[in-house]
Formats: sequence, C-alpha cells, structure tokens
Amino acid sequence: MQTGPGSADTSGSAAGGVLLRSCDAADFAAVLRLLEQLWPELELDAGALRPIFLDCLKRDDCVAVCAVVSSEVVGFCDLTLRMSLWKAGMLAYVDELVVDAGWRGKGVGTELLKRAIEIATGLGCRHIALDSAAHRDQAHRFYAKMGFRQEGLLFGKDL
Repeated sequence: MQTGPGSADTSGSAAGGVLLRSCDAADFAAVLRLLEQLWPELELDAGALRPIFLDCLKRDDCVAVCAVVSSEVVGFCDLTLRMSLWKAGMLAYVDELVVDAGWRGKGVGTELLKRAIEIATGLGCRHIALDSAAHRDQAHRFYAKMGFRQEGLLFGKDL
C-alpha cells in the first residue's frame, strides 16, 4: 500500500455505473489492451511494460486509476507527481488517459480526468498537465472542454 502522495484515495462511483478505483496488478492485461487502442501503430511489449506498470502501483509519485463497468476495465488514467520550479510547487502530469473505443463518448474519460484533477488538487498540486499527439483533434477538443489550454509544444528524443 502506498503511503505518500500516490496513496490518494482513487475509489468512488462515477456517472453511468462506472466505478473509478485504484488499479492493481491484476489490471495489467486490461490496461495493456487499452494502451493498444491508444497507440495502434506501436507493437507493445507486455514483458517490458508490465514491470513499469507494477512499479507505478508501488511508487509514491505515481497514481493509477481504472474505470470499471461490471468488473471490466473500460478506462485508464495515470498521473506522475513532481516538484516544478515553473509552477513553484507540485505538478501532476497525466501520462496516459485512454477509454475503450466502445465506451468513448459516454462520460468515462470525463470522469477519469475529473478524478485526476481531484487527486492532484487533494495532493496539493498547483498545476496539472498532459500531452496529446498533434493528430488527435477530438481529444484536443475534449481537453479544452475540461478547462485545459495549449501551453506549448512537446519535443522528444529517443535515447
């Protein structure tokens, strides 16, 4: 059980019979299926991703939330917490937010993002941020509707 910032209470009911709860190790296969929908162009390596997922569940600076309907994981969101000089305090970063294609447009993503904001606020974060691929126009509209604004460009380099 987490004892630091990552121990935030993530359980509770959401709209439409969706339960939001902390992810656990048994959720990995379902989360992997969701990530495959998020990144269909990638061939994901379950053997490489599983220890990363499990590490997140144990860390104090990571929070993972599953959206569940009738014992089926239909959505996933994880946050990383860190200090930020830019925001002069704690910053929460939404690393992944994905909803099963069959459940999109039914409020699951809204509830997951609301929960992420609640967790970040409850842990004293001053800011919450995320990135989104340039081609995901529908996601960009969703984030804007949720009060997010474009703050810059993301640059990356594989090492």
